[in-house]
Amino acid sequence: MKAICTLFFLLVISLQARTWTDVNGRKIEAEMVRPDGDQVVVSMAGKEINIPRNKLSKEDIDFVDEWKPPELSLAGQLIVKGGKANMIERDYSSETIKSLEALKGKNSAKSPEESDRESNEPETKLKLAVAVPADFDPMKAPQVMIVCAPVNNEKERVAGNFRSFNTFAKSCADHGWVCITVDSNTGRPRNTSAAYQEAITLLEKEWRGMAKARYCTGGFSGGSKSCWAPAAWLIKRKNPVVGVFMAGCNHSFATIFRQHYKAPPEPYHNLKVFITNGTTDNIAPLSKVGDVAKDLKSAGIHNIRQEQFEGGHTVHPQHVDDALTWFNEAK
Repeated sequence: MKAICTLFFLLVISLQARTWTDVNGRKIEAEMVRPDGDQVVVSMAGKEINIPRNKLSKEDIDFVDEWKPPELSLAGQLIVKGGKANMIERDYSSETIKSLEALKGKNSAKSPEESDRESNEPETKLKLAVAVPADFDPMKAPQVMIVCAPVNNEKERVAGNFRSFNTFAKSCADHGWVCITVDSNTGRPRNTSAAYQEAITLLEKEWRGMAKARYCTGGFSGGSKSCWAPAAWLIKRKNPVVGVFMAGCNHSFATIFRQHYKAPPEPYHNLKVFITNGTTDNIAPLSKVGDVAKDLKSAGIHNIRQEQFEGGHTVHPQHVDDALTWFNEAK
């Protein structure tokens, strides 16, 4: 009862709030979040609070009974839930453009594995793919997987990270994870920090729960090398990163990217790394797994899980599921 009384004496201004009245005529302003049995969940100052239905006025109860969840959107675009790929494209902010101009011609503007690839076309736009679970709530802190694709030639670089998106999106959605890939108008971003800053800033601004998101990164073949770029960048940014998924990988870029983005080494020690290779993989043979693990251990990473499957150079879907389940245990 004390909590209910306190609740109804608080007044919080919110652009999406409505005025609620209890049976004693006391009023608050709060956002409707969802009905929950004999409770109504509202949001005040970014915190969810449960109100018993029988404490609300008849007008409020009628509102709750007729209320429908708002459609999920991002950058003004409707987002379909349930693992579907939603594509967002928007111009870089003026701040990002300025930072890219300042870095033009400097090696720090490029990821290490792309230092020998040049393009006359400037990066000016963000291209973001997003898939969310069926029960995704933008107000709650999500778990987010960032997917990276392999790049073996210019055609693949221009095609971007999205090439690997659907390999992971359904598993992510089924396990309650948000799945994203980040590209630019020129393909896979050369400046990881600029592109990811643009993407994460957008997500955190429009989906409040993203400010407390937990991340993992992953990829297949060369993508399992380059996925260490967003992992290192997030760690430098002090976002929690719980794991890295490496499929069909014959070398680790963990140390390279940590040094490139000057990420602190300590958070690496808590990472979980899931390594998976096919028994007949000629590109990333099982004999190379030991070298990958050795490099990871030199970076201070010892929580390593190595799995095999009958097959060649591909992603084993069950291992994606297993990795996400394992990463979940890091809560």
